[in-house]
Amino acid sequence: MTAGQPEGSTTGPAADAELREDIERTRQELGETVEALAAKTDVKTRARKKVGQAKEQATARAAQAKEQATARAAAARQKALSAARPAAEHVQGTAEVAGTEAWQALPGRVQNAAKQATVTARRANPGVLAAIAAAALLAAIAIMRRSRK
Repeated sequence: MTAGQPEGSTTGPAADAELREDIERTRQELGETVEALAAKTDVKTRARKKVGQAKEQATARAAQAKEQATARAAAARQKALSAARPAAEHVQGTAEVAGTEAWQALPGRVQNAAKQATVTARRANPGVLAAIAAAALLAAIAIMRRSRK
């Protein structure tokens, strides 16, 4: 045993290699520690990461809010349609009754003219049909007003 060496240690190439490996491991660990400390002190990078995380969270929350708003709007639309359906059916029924009564109140010659105009318009185009129907309605109203006087 040589002076200054701990008891049980060996000398020679094997001991030198082991010592070099130990030094290399220590350097590696020290380098990792320094990198970790540098990362903790790098405020700019940490702030960027925080901003990125905040953006991701905000985007996720916005998407979730959009989905909820879309679902609520669809539910409100369905509720409004359900509530309006009975009123629409009532109006349609009333209009059918009024239309039937008005048609029956027309003199036969006006009814025949309206039927003939409908046949003619169906052969032509929808715009003509609407014009003829409007003219027939106006004629019927005029005749009904004259008969009341």
